[in-house]
Amino acid sequence: MGWNVILFDFDGTLCDSGVGITRCAAHALKALGFPVGELSTLRYFIGPPLESSFRDNNDMTEQQVQEGVRLFRARYAEKGVHEHESYPGVPEMLRALRDAGKRLCIASSKPRVFVEEILASYGVLDYFEQVVGCELDGRFGTKTLVLEELMRRLDAQNGDKADMVMVGDRKYDIEGAHNIGLPCVAVLYGYGEADELRAAEFVVGTVGELQSLLLRD
Repeated sequence: MGWNVILFDFDGTLCDSGVGITRCAAHALKALGFPVGELSTLRYFIGPPLESSFRDNNDMTEQQVQEGVRLFRARYAEKGVHEHESYPGVPEMLRALRDAGKRLCIASSKPRVFVEEILASYGVLDYFEQVVGCELDGRFGTKTLVLEELMRRLDAQNGDKADMVMVGDRKYDIEGAHNIGLPCVAVLYGYGEADELRAAEFVVGTVGELQSLLLRD
């Protein structure tokens, strides 16, 4: 096995960002006149591209979807980007992987600018060779497009992919990885349900188990 290039999802994999995401979703939905219950009912916003979360789970026009995205990101830039915490053990795991010579990258559906700000707040931004997320102008709007852009930046050919693995917590991570020919490690401590992670090649329950798997020769 011995992967040397590890591609991490962000929300639900490295960062417990559910509070900020669901509060921003509630803010946007309320502003658009949609009923909002408990924040826990908005967990579907964690993981998928933002447009998909609005479009697929609410009876919205396309104009409302785009306004929802705008409202969400406005609050996120001001408040949501600070409403998060690292999963216990993640900074230590990243340090151990870096010290072992692993090449670390981010492949996220969150806008890159927010990912980089949060990683910097944890003091681990410089651990990552590449950080790719969706862009605020709409580029790289699916996990597959994010991963394709990351492969382009890494100049990865098919032969290189045997040395790579994707790590994520939702079916979108698994599907994106498989779409570009990579295996996926799914983590159960994030926001995905066990049933949606069955297609992953590996499933781990804790950060410690993930670290052990990624450091295995």
